[in-house]
Amino acid sequence: MFLGLALRTAKPEGSKTIMKILGLLPRKGAVTGYRIVRPLSKVGGKTMRCFKSGFGSLLNKNEEISSEDLAKRFKQKADVFVIKYIEDFNTANILFWIRDKNKAKIVVDIDDNIWQIPEDSIILDTDEDIQSHAKRGLWTIEMVKAADAVTVSTEPLRNLLKKYNDVTVLPNLINPKDWKFKRKKHDKIKIGWIYSHTHYPDVKVIKDALNKIKAKYKDKIEIIIFGSDLQVFDFKPIHHWGVKFSDYPKRLTELSFDISICPLEDNAFNRCKSNIKWMESSLSGASVVASKVYPYEYSIKNGKTGYLASTTGQWVKHLSNLIESKEKREELVKNAKEVILDKYNIEKDKSIKKFYKSL
Repeated sequence: MFLGLALRTAKPEGSKTIMKILGLLPRKGAVTGYRIVRPLSKVGGKTMRCFKSGFGSLLNKNEEISSEDLAKRFKQKADVFVIKYIEDFNTANILFWIRDKNKAKIVVDIDDNIWQIPEDSIILDTDEDIQSHAKRGLWTIEMVKAADAVTVSTEPLRNLLKKYNDVTVLPNLINPKDWKFKRKKHDKIKIGWIYSHTHYPDVKVIKDALNKIKAKYKDKIEIIIFGSDLQVFDFKPIHHWGVKFSDYPKRLTELSFDISICPLEDNAFNRCKSNIKWMESSLSGASVVASKVYPYEYSIKNGKTGYLASTTGQWVKHLSNLIESKEKREELVKNAKEVILDKYNIEKDKSIKKFYKSL
């Protein structure tokens, strides 16, 4: 159990009190960008590196410091701490002790169902991985219980965690300013998959369909894997390594996918994911075919803002339609962009400010 689990609900005295908010980042990337950096920028919050076994920029090199002095430094930084990916139990425990010492608040953000990862996931590759992940799952629940507030990216995650604490859905949102790059002209139809090794269990959803599509259209198409390498098909796809988050919109747009696929196996882990790949792909100018699984089933209007597929036959049918119809590809992209820029636009969003005002 964590030290000092009392929840802090009192509002700061005085209506003009300015709440200082600090996000702690043990790593940088797309997840912390969407979940911490950008949301906090909406409310004037700041971020600080908080490494796995330390406290980043709060400490000088090789400095030894007492818990009391560390608490004083935190007090100067913020009244509210937003934490994510604090994977070291001792670090998390100290943070909650500092929260109580300073009468501050902690917001815990969760964006994945880490308690129901598929057995064939590379994350659970060894017995040591399985044991380590089980421990992480247990004390992450303790963090959720101890937090003053919990934020998640999707409604299924809220339903999973609401028995432990009050949980607020703050969806992943895009910034239109990121998507101003130009696509590159090309002759062949490009089918792309934004893939990471954590999606390996989802290969079975799309493997047969891509083999059939490649055999059917041959050199008329290029099939591209963007991210981790993946060579499991009857053909050799083109591979491009991933890039850092700040370069990602430019790189994805310039790859110029005509069609972007978002395959997900229907399981509890994937049903807690967000629709961010559909949004990113559409804004890059690619029409989307996605699995008929939450998160895509609730956000994509089939045949209007993308296609949904649940069988190999449906994947082949929808991919074939888009390969053969430039007009349909353009229609899906146009419609999807309109919805995304209206519904998932951080510049229009009011939920983030509303949430932090409620603390």
